[in-house]
Amino acid sequence: MSKNIKNKIKELVYLINKWNIEYFDNDNPSVSDRVYDTHLKELTELEKKYPQYILENSPTKHIGANVKNKFAKVTHSKQMFSLDKAYSFNEIDKFINDILEVTNDNKIKLLVQPKIDGLSISLVYENGELKKAITRGDGIVGEDVTNNIKNIIKDIPTIIDFQDHLIVRGEIYISKTNFQNIINEENINYANPRNLASGTLRQLDNSIVKRRNLSSFIYEIVEPEKIGLFTQENIIDFLKKNGFAILKDYSIIDVQNKHEIYNFITNFENNIRSNLEYEIDGMVIKLNEVKYYEEIGFTSKFPKFMIAYKFDDELTQTILEDIFITIGRTGIVTYNAKLKKVLLKGTYVSAATLHNYNYIEELKINKGDEVTIKKAGEIIPKVVSLSKKHSIGTYPKITICPFCNSNLIDTKTFNNQMCINEKCSEINIKKIIHFTSKQGMNIEGLGPNIIRRFYELNFLKKIEDIFTLDQYKNEIINEKGFGEKFWKNLKKGIDDSYNVSLDKLIFALGIPQLGSRNAKNIAKKINNFSELFNITEDLLLSIPDIGPIMISEFFEFINKKQNIDLFNFLLSININPSNESKNSKIYKFFENKSFVISGTFSISRSELTKIIENSGGIVTSSVSKKTDALILGDNGGSKKEKADNLKIKIITKLELDEILKD
Repeated sequence: MSKNIKNKIKELVYLINKWNIEYFDNDNPSVSDRVYDTHLKELTELEKKYPQYILENSPTKHIGANVKNKFAKVTHSKQMFSLDKAYSFNEIDKFINDILEVTNDNKIKLLVQPKIDGLSISLVYENGELKKAITRGDGIVGEDVTNNIKNIIKDIPTIIDFQDHLIVRGEIYISKTNFQNIINEENINYANPRNLASGTLRQLDNSIVKRRNLSSFIYEIVEPEKIGLFTQENIIDFLKKNGFAILKDYSIIDVQNKHEIYNFITNFENNIRSNLEYEIDGMVIKLNEVKYYEEIGFTSKFPKFMIAYKFDDELTQTILEDIFITIGRTGIVTYNAKLKKVLLKGTYVSAATLHNYNYIEELKINKGDEVTIKKAGEIIPKVVSLSKKHSIGTYPKITICPFCNSNLIDTKTFNNQMCINEKCSEINIKKIIHFTSKQGMNIEGLGPNIIRRFYELNFLKKIEDIFTLDQYKNEIINEKGFGEKFWKNLKKGIDDSYNVSLDKLIFALGIPQLGSRNAKNIAKKINNFSELFNITEDLLLSIPDIGPIMISEFFEFINKKQNIDLFNFLLSININPSNESKNSKIYKFFENKSFVISGTFSISRSELTKIIENSGGIVTSSVSKKTDALILGDNGGSKKEKADNLKIKIITKLELDEILKD
């Protein structure tokens, strides 16, 4: 019996420590929060009952993250705790009753607010200036990421009015919209915004951090009583007054009306959560009155005066029918699952991501197994665990590219595999698809399926062939499924692409790491396309969001013979767009200012954005202290309230018309 208990504890310690590394260090969890919490709870109960078997490396002794070596280690002046979890209202009842038992105070209140699914951060201010930004790490020691936050994350103030020593804590996150834009622009593979935010904050090149536009919510002050703050209401008011981004969707409820807590949570989960621009995975419930905190106390990991009620991720089980790989335009391999069709969150799912082979090894899955899947970040279906083993062993690693039969190689980090054959059909097809995409040359009539068909027919083997398709006109017209009308529309799409803007052409080339935003920034620095391959490192360094890694990728790209040949070909057929901003009307009003646009106007928002950017201004998505003005049209939404609170200038639709007239 004792041997079985000892082995069970050993197994749980191994699993939870592995999952901690996946979640905190690799930003790539393989199990749901509920699976993790169930195992942790089981381990905690076994250790209470059999303390003689507690292991030195037990995860109950620390929060979970290791501190990586690429950032300096910093010891927190006060431990950063995690939160205990509740998955039912009965567990919240117990939490409230435990507090009442200690305080014996029926007049206390509870604050209920969303639980942001982000990366915990601690900010240290001295004499009104941000001095340190530290990740949670293991709760005792974190990573110094000041260089990636100070003057980088726009809604974290560098200077505040408060002059005494101050430590505030909160979460760093990426908005849902921004997450999708980054995934599309940078062609990277992250399962959800939380993982991308965590990976971004740990970048050594802070220009990448700046480009990805992280955001924050601050909700905690360390030792608030020392600065005269005695309730959560006081803390929120203080944070708001000093320019921190706070959660506005909260409620403070009398403990005697605890049914209102459950109504608030239920309404939030069912009616509000899906409309938020940020990911949440539950609600936090904390005692409003700070004076009881020390008396109620802490465990080794959790404060006892607050708890996280976790929303239950919608999970479902299905059969893994097959595993296959796809190859991206840069040669990176992605493993994918073919699933027996199953209903998940209102849609039928028959495929899901498996990321890379390391992930398959960790899950120990194979064809025929029953697996658990979920919508990762409510966007991408993902296999999260093995639920029932029906096969023998683990699916073997694919070592040959299925498209060109070349050997796949491991990347330097061993996290991914690559096909490095420049003649690989799939890599070349993906390059053509990227070139013709809406964000690129936007060639109507030449979608992914048509490109694949033309490739098979030998009409289209490389990007240059798009512009010589005339030689196959008769074959295309006579090919089944095409015809005269198809050719006419395709020819128009190709002809229209000759008038593409400079930034879209730069993006279409597919330079690694270069998204559409930086393509626009580069386009502003040169007169026309013919100058691109003569661009200097100094010029690239002068662009705020471009750092050493992107510059290295840029010069590696433009020095490859096939890219030089493409560049010369495009010039030879007179595709050489100019910098439109140098020929367009410049409005001095917008120069060197930051604007947020909300609502509808007499011109489209994209036209207005173009005018502002061409005039030397910046357009951002959210109002902050650094915003110079909110341009407010019809149906402007909630941004006006934030602008009013921050005393940001508001430009009305009529005022905008006058500016554009002048």
